[in-house]
Amino acid sequence: MSDEAENLPEIVNSSPKPRECYSIDEVQGLRLRQKRFLNAWVTCGNITSVCEATGVGRNSHYRWLGRDRAYKEAFEIAKKMFVDFAIGDIRSRAFIGEPVEITRRLPDGSIETKKYMKKSDVLAIFEAKALDEAHRENYQVVTAIGPVAVSTRIGNLEIAIGDVPKIEAPKGIK
Repeated sequence: MSDEAENLPEIVNSSPKPRECYSIDEVQGLRLRQKRFLNAWVTCGNITSVCEATGVGRNSHYRWLGRDRAYKEAFEIAKKMFVDFAIGDIRSRAFIGEPVEITRRLPDGSIETKKYMKKSDVLAIFEAKALDEAHRENYQVVTAIGPVAVSTRIGNLEIAIGDVPKIEAPKGIK
């Protein structure tokens, strides 16, 4: 048995907790008002909306962040929880879809309603870009097929970067 296999339980036990297992209630030293605020924030991720819903002022939230270490730690957990919630919603809408009903009147005058799940191609594209860099606009293919050079001419000035033999253009072509 290798050293890595023997150490596996230690590695597994010391790995960070999955985000979905985080809990704001695990943070010691929070007041009830702070817990209510953070639990509400996890569901929408918008400070203004949460302030209105919980009756906590924006200044209180930012004061807590600046002065209260336990609140700051709990807010970091809340942000991770919201990100997980948002990613789950995005993936669900992209790959499972949202329920849609289509109603139409048939030639005999009756009404037919059909239900289906409408997926979001746009969200699926963004998810693919997030998961695999080959789907991103700025993806660059890197090859090692010899020297690479850039050469350009601005008026009578020629600028060359790299080690490439100079090739003269045929007469009449500038």
